[in-house]
Amino acid sequence: MGKVLQARPGSIWLQERANETLVKNLDLSKYRTIAFATHGLMAGEIEGLGEPGLILTPPRLGTLEDDGYLSAGEIAKLKLNADWVVLSACNTAAADGTPGAEGLSGLSKAFF
Repeated sequence: MGKVLQARPGSIWLQERANETLVKNLDLSKYRTIAFATHGLMAGEIEGLGEPGLILTPPRLGTLEDDGYLSAGEIAKLKLNADWVVLSACNTAAADGTPGAEGLSGLSKAFF
């Protein structure tokens, strides 16, 4: 994916570097294409998680700022200027969890 999108060296974060702290602290507004290839969760899929989100590499000791789960609310606060956000994860097109909600109303909506 990086080759096809002509990613610059150092602009791909994998494994331990693919964490919530990095995502929240990067200046994502300078990227025109952003891709997440990870596991996505639907709202309520895991007890205690009331909103959809993306699983990232968790820290050894979790904090309120970095628990390894980038929720839809946290995603909505990111400063993005991308033309494309690629969500290569399961459940990314799922509804937000409310009865009768339409597809794409959950996690993917947070990026709009």
